[in-house]
This record gives sequence, C-alpha cells and structure tokens, in this order.
Amino acid sequence: YLRVVPLSVYITATHCIYAVRQAVGLKHYRPNELPVVIRTLWDFAPNDAEGWTLKNLKDGRVKNINFVPLGAAACGTDEQFKSYIAMIKVAEGIAE
Repeated sequence: YLRVVPLSVYITATHCIYAVRQAVGLKHYRPNELPVVIRTLWDFAPNDAEGWTLKNLKDGRVKNINFVPLGAAACGTDEQFKSYIAMIKVAEGIAE
C-alpha cells in the first residue's frame, strides 16, 4: 500500500523547518538533518529554499498546488512555532 502525500505538505514542512532554523540563527541545512520526505522535496527544490520560494511561489501557490502557509505560519500556531524553536535549541545545544 503506497500512500501519496501532496507536494503542498512537503512545501509547508520545508517552510516550517526553514523558519525555525532561521529564528535560531541556523541559516544552512545539513542534508542528513532533514526528514526523508523533505530530502525528497530537494529533488524538486534546490537547497536554497528561500530563493526557490521567491522564484516559484506566488501568494502561496506553486502552479496547480493549493495554498500553503509560509514561514512561521507553516508550523501552525505561534505556540507550536515557539515550541519547535525550544526543541531545536536543545537539539543544537544553543543557549537561551
């Protein structure tokens, strides 16, 4: 049984990861840090997530892909975004 995940889900996840890493000063990805599904997206979008977005995403749409939240909004609520920031600080050993 193969489950297909919409590309919009990958894009949303990528934006959340990018926003969280940027919020704590981690500008670059190391490929092995990303979930397999996100690494798969990189086959479609180069490592420059921000540049790829600016080029291909207009008003949250990529061609026929439905609207996706951008930046921190991709993580859900403000509380969720803050909790992800706290988790990545612990994982990366970043002091408060």
